[in-house]
Amino acid sequence: MSDEILNFLPRKAINIHPSFLPWNKGYYPNYWSIKTNTPHGTTIHFIDSGIDTGDIIAQVRINLFKNDTLKTNYKRLRNLSVSLFSSIWSDVRLGKMMGIKQNKNEGSHYYKKDFEGILEGLPLGWDTKISDL
Repeated sequence: MSDEILNFLPRKAINIHPSFLPWNKGYYPNYWSIKTNTPHGTTIHFIDSGIDTGDIIAQVRINLFKNDTLKTNYKRLRNLSVSLFSSIWSDVRLGKMMGIKQNKNEGSHYYKKDFEGILEGLPLGWDTKISDL
């Protein structure tokens, strides 16, 4: 998001990201958290000029289910994201949420190019069991 927009809307623009930030910023975070065995969950954060680097408003960490597929896991993260957002929206809307800085010494970041060729190599695409990764 441009600095002009961010300056016009200070601490008003938020993002719901299906990862437990600061891990797995960027592209297909649910895949990367499984593949790299990093914390798994969902995060709501303020948008800043970086990619998924803004102050964390709220987050929930979850465990993986052995029988999940990439698709069912993502659906679970989406439902959790909606629930988390619903629980904090009134405070966010009223500007009561301050957020906490992300630890810049932890985490990971993935780009679209990092995922090239991976989906084609998965035995069942998004229906691949996470235990098969």
